[in-house]
Amino acid sequence: MGKLALGLLLALGFAATSALSLPKYRISPRACPSFTTKPDFEVVPYLGEWFEQKTFPSPFQDHFSCVRARYSPLDDGTVEVYNVATNLDGEPEVILGYAYQANPEAEPGMLSVVFPGTPGGMYAVLDTDYVNYAAVYSCQDLGPLYLEFAWVLAREVNATQEVVDEALSKFEQFQIDISKFYDTQHPASCVYDP
Repeated sequence: MGKLALGLLLALGFAATSALSLPKYRISPRACPSFTTKPDFEVVPYLGEWFEQKTFPSPFQDHFSCVRARYSPLDDGTVEVYNVATNLDGEPEVILGYAYQANPEAEPGMLSVVFPGTPGGMYAVLDTDYVNYAAVYSCQDLGPLYLEFAWVLAREVNATQEVVDEALSKFEQFQIDISKFYDTQHPASCVYDP
């Protein structure tokens, strides 16, 4: 369950400490690229289901398929994060956490996400149109290195190439290397509500 917590979509703070021993992942010898988040980001239209279309390799979710996140409002003003994916054994894995805007006035598209047993991780919404795609990024400087994660999310299980390309263009605007993305599979056998 802890693997899914970090790899599915959000818990990147933990990644900074655990991934140092995993050099095949996106740990690189330079600083994080300069980027901004969606300046007029709004939480309410972002709520609902998002299906992962592409992601950077990560030590927490290699070979997961059927990756879906569902965001719902909580009474305290935070957002429930319900992630589900299918592991290599064909079993669903579920993790529940919460998200909040770290500084809603200055940077509304920058969220922090917390899963059980992990510190908060960066969840930067570079852009979204709320109805088709979201381009989400996280990067943490680790001295002379940096650790990055990225996700192309869509409202549809299998988004059109046009939708995916629109999201990818947002990463390119910040010189984030889109060649590192790999496709997330969503076969007909996916179970999104185990």
